[in-house]
Amino acid sequence: MTASYVTKRLHQISPWAIISQSTILTQEGLKNAVGVWDKGELRHLDDLIATVTLWEEESGLREKLKEYHNVQHVPLLQTPTAKLLDNDHSDTLTLTLTPPPPLHVIKLGPVNHLWNGLSKHHDMAHIEKLLGLTKSDKQKKAFQGPECDKILRNLDFLQACLPEELHTFVEALRQVGIVYQISTARSVVSNHREIIQNFKHTWITLMENFGITMPLKVHIIVDHLSDYFELSNQTLKDTNDQFIEACHAKVKKFFDNHPNYKFKDKNSDAYGEALLAAIVHFNSNNLGFV
Repeated sequence: MTASYVTKRLHQISPWAIISQSTILTQEGLKNAVGVWDKGELRHLDDLIATVTLWEEESGLREKLKEYHNVQHVPLLQTPTAKLLDNDHSDTLTLTLTPPPPLHVIKLGPVNHLWNGLSKHHDMAHIEKLLGLTKSDKQKKAFQGPECDKILRNLDFLQACLPEELHTFVEALRQVGIVYQISTARSVVSNHREIIQNFKHTWITLMENFGITMPLKVHIIVDHLSDYFELSNQTLKDTNDQFIEACHAKVKKFFDNHPNYKFKDKNSDAYGEALLAAIVHFNSNNLGFV
């Protein structure tokens, strides 16, 4: 097993890489002329495998990935040989096999995007100081979970601090909280499509009046969340991506404390060997811990 192969496999088994690849749910979905996503067909594992195979056969060049829906690796979850068997993987829809991660898709993404949109029309630094908010994600200059929760708990205060013409932003934030609540409830609410369509309408209003964009995470909410509820007959209550954030933080701290494992050239064999040694070291320190 070569170091370069190990490097490729470790990139493939990154939890967030799996989620990111799998939750780009539409096979042909693209933004239209006004920046709103046009919903495409839901992807199956077969589609992902066929797409990455075609990319490898025709070029294998990273700069060409956009022409192949950015599918660079085969999915870790594989289509079973006997598809007619009644088992957990009989349905190969990526939407049901790897559901949208609620923390990143429904809370962190939209809240930060809306706050950044507000910042273009109002001085939010003073409000951040009043609420005691800090963008604890220094790399992305973004709020993390606790800060987003504080924002969603103080929407009445936020609205009182903003001029009336910006209150649509507050309404969108309020609807983010509602969508997150129904997405993590014990059971699927009957009016989930109505709630999500109201959120979509509010977001499009902000696009038209204030020039914000519709990121991929919002597209997943407005076009695929209801699909997931209806296909699975369950919410995202048992889908938790917070543990991934905790793992990322722990691994980052490990690498910061062990700079001997850091290599700048990520395509070299030395990088692959160092990364493998680091993972073995990290795992040996954490055996028996959950």
